[in-house]
Amino acid sequence: MAKLSTFSRDLSKVSEGEEIEVGPEGNTFFITTRGFTPAYRDTLYALRLEAARELNRSQRAGAGFYAPDALPPTTDDVCQGKAAAGN
Repeated sequence: MAKLSTFSRDLSKVSEGEEIEVGPEGNTFFITTRGFTPAYRDTLYALRLEAARELNRSQRAGAGFYAPDALPPTTDDVCQGKAAAGN
C-alpha cells in the first residue's frame, strides 16, 4: 500500500520540472513535467476571464451568463493549452 509521504510536494520540481521517459519500449522520449505554478494559475485565470467576456459579448439578450469557472469544455481546453504553453 502506498504511503501518503510518497506523494509529498517537492517545490523545486514544481518550478524547475522533472524529466521523465515516456513511450513504448524501444521508442521512448523524454518530457519535462512541472506542477501548476502560480504563474500558470494566474495565466489560466486571465485566459478564462477573457474567454468568458468574449462569450458573454456574443450572447443574445436573456441568454445564460458565462463565468471563468463555467466555460464550455472546448473553450476551457483552449485556455488550458495556452496557459501550459506559456509556462
